[in-house]
This record gives sequence, structure tokens and C-alpha cells, in this order.
Amino acid sequence: MRVPITMPPDMFEGLEALSLKARITGGRKLANTELVRSAVNVLLKSNIDISGCKNEEEVEERFLMAILSRPS
Repeated sequence: MRVPITMPPDMFEGLEALSLKARITGGRKLANTELVRSAVNVLLKSNIDISGCKNEEEVEERFLMAILSRPS
């Protein structure tokens, strides 16, 4: 399925930078859609509780707290 999304220029540039980093470190340039799908898959598997969130900022904070609180 196609899901059109919009993002600010700095977010798009960040995706491009990640994609290029893969290539210059021995991998291949990844498509932005591959990066976004991978991020969505990780979030769906993470079971992060977003109960009660009212906006994107609150959801982002929950995701960030969950990621930063996990041991490496």
C-alpha cells in the first residue's frame, strides 16, 4: 500500500544522510522508504505504550524514552 507522508526538510535531509552513511561505510544507499518501513517495523514490534497521547510530540517522547532507557 502507498501511504503518502509529509515531513519537514530537516527530517528528509536526515533520512538522506542515513542512507548515504550506509553506502559510504560499505553498504548500499538505502531508499528513504526502506528506512521509514524499518522504523515502523521496529516501533510495531516494540510494544511501546502510547495510551493517552494527544499529539505527535507526546508520541515521539514516548518512543524516545523507551529507546533511551533500553540497555545497549
